[in-house]
Amino acid sequence: MRRENAAEEIYETPRGRVRIVTKADPELIASLQLDEGMGIFAAPHYPASREKKALERIASNPESDVILAYTDDGRIVGFVAVAPPSQAERWGKLAGQGLIEAMAIEVSRGWRGMGIADRMMEAGMRDPFFDDKIVICTGYSWHWDLEASGLSKEDYRRMLLEYLEKAGFLYYETDEP
Repeated sequence: MRRENAAEEIYETPRGRVRIVTKADPELIASLQLDEGMGIFAAPHYPASREKKALERIASNPESDVILAYTDDGRIVGFVAVAPPSQAERWGKLAGQGLIEAMAIEVSRGWRGMGIADRMMEAGMRDPFFDDKIVICTGYSWHWDLEASGLSKEDYRRMLLEYLEKAGFLYYETDEP
């Protein structure tokens, strides 16, 4: 089953072909396996099975979008999860009023540096679903894979800001603790 307005494109990388799919449905996600370099976004030691179930849950919400990058042999090597913000967040009361959040962006450790994150974000932002939305993205440093990147917090932050700015995001300071 394909969700309405779903799109798919093929992206060639040095490691092989990757399919970039917008509006991935829960059944597609369930049929795939997470690449061994995934599972970093939430925290160290976050079980891959839990991360995959979270993606399936997000994809089942019609107000959400999971943009997947996966290989021909069925391994998820990247995703961008966009959903209404949690009610636990200060801005969560704006859910359903045009505000959504890019909650997680991850590319498998062995697939980084090949432009997959850029392609996923570009594919997602072309979707008319976003035309009347404000998309926010918070940058919690405890979600960053500083270990594998070798970057300092400041350099990692700069890298993320450059990535998000290419997708049309603007940077704003917050007084959020």
